[in-house]
Amino acid sequence: MMQPKHFSVKEITKNALPIIAASFISIAIDLTDSLIIGHYSTQTLAGIAIGITLYELPTNVLLGSLMAVRIMAPRVNSQQSRETYGIKNVLSFLVPLSAGIVIVSIGGAGIALHLVDSELWHEGLCYFITRIPGLIFQIINTTLVIFLTLWGRKNIPLLVMVMSAPINVFLDVVLIFGIGVFPELGALGAGIASTFSVCIPLLVLLPLTWSMARVHVRQENSAENYHGWQKMALPAASSAFVDYTGSIIFVAILSFSGASALASVRFGMQFHIVAYIWVSSFSTAALYVIGKEHDWQQKHNGVAGIHVIRSLFLGIGVVAAIMVAIVSSLTFVFLAKDTHIIGSYILVSLIIVLLCPIIGFTYGNVTALRLVGDTRSEFLSNFISVWGSQIPIAAIFAFSIGGISPFIGLAGYWIMRAFATHIQVVKNIK
Repeated sequence: MMQPKHFSVKEITKNALPIIAASFISIAIDLTDSLIIGHYSTQTLAGIAIGITLYELPTNVLLGSLMAVRIMAPRVNSQQSRETYGIKNVLSFLVPLSAGIVIVSIGGAGIALHLVDSELWHEGLCYFITRIPGLIFQIINTTLVIFLTLWGRKNIPLLVMVMSAPINVFLDVVLIFGIGVFPELGALGAGIASTFSVCIPLLVLLPLTWSMARVHVRQENSAENYHGWQKMALPAASSAFVDYTGSIIFVAILSFSGASALASVRFGMQFHIVAYIWVSSFSTAALYVIGKEHDWQQKHNGVAGIHVIRSLFLGIGVVAAIMVAIVSSLTFVFLAKDTHIIGSYILVSLIIVLLCPIIGFTYGNVTALRLVGDTRSEFLSNFISVWGSQIPIAAIFAFSIGGISPFIGLAGYWIMRAFATHIQVVKNIK
């Protein structure tokens, strides 16, 4: 039976840091975007909060499907063993699918633009139409990064962000405000900037993948390894669908509170992402490190280690709380001086700080379930938490108190999910 001492926290941290660094650059850029847009128009910032929520649904469903690849790829990939079958197999399925989603999304959003009379939703749909084409490139980027990281290029996520971040900020400023020869496009400009910047890393990722690829694994072994990955990906993709469909409804409920509340929620969701990225990056690293060293497919092997994983992730959650407190305080200094936003901003920041340890504990459970290949439980806990807690709580607060109070629904989500995943771990890892 696996003993806790076999876990290399140092190795997990080493593998998580490049992902975290890249993600935090991305978050810093997103916060900068929000500050820039907030100084341009509170209405536009609120609209973009809607547009981003719409964009996150198809994006995270497809990125969620890559969870199966993160679990399967380490079995046949390393610095000495670099196979390309997995890349070709995954992209040949996901690229056409993402292209179809882009076409349908643009068509649907175009029709919706003619039907809605809300300025908030008009801004959000304009942003969504110009942002959604980037979905195709984001899927390709993420897939290549997964394999390049396994091949020894641990800093590749950081390189991707260093390439795209400056371009994103520059285009945001000139296209939102209309500086020099560039037209003033507002929300449209923000979407164009994000789409263009996600294309840039491919200039490095594609040739790097080509140069590093060496087939040291028999193709039939690779084919066998990835057999049925779509089926394994379905629960994670379904979980993301449930989660982000709920997010759209969550934001729709908050939109009844007005532009100022929704603009504040945009910052709150970004601080939530700070915590989520920090914790989930360690989860991804744990899948790589522990998944390669131990056969967690045999569920009884996980008993001795689950307590260590939970303790580790609880500590990671506490660190996340400290980080969110620091980031939100620094961002507050540069916040547009809209008195309606400031009060709501402080409240949503406090909620996220208090939730961080719960997020950490929850992801300790989620990581353990993923290590034993149980992705169905993740879908179930997510479904229960979104529709049994987050949405009902948000709706009750929206129609009884109003203002920023529906944001408390997010707290309901994480408390419910922590409870649900705890039960699942007790049941599945014996």
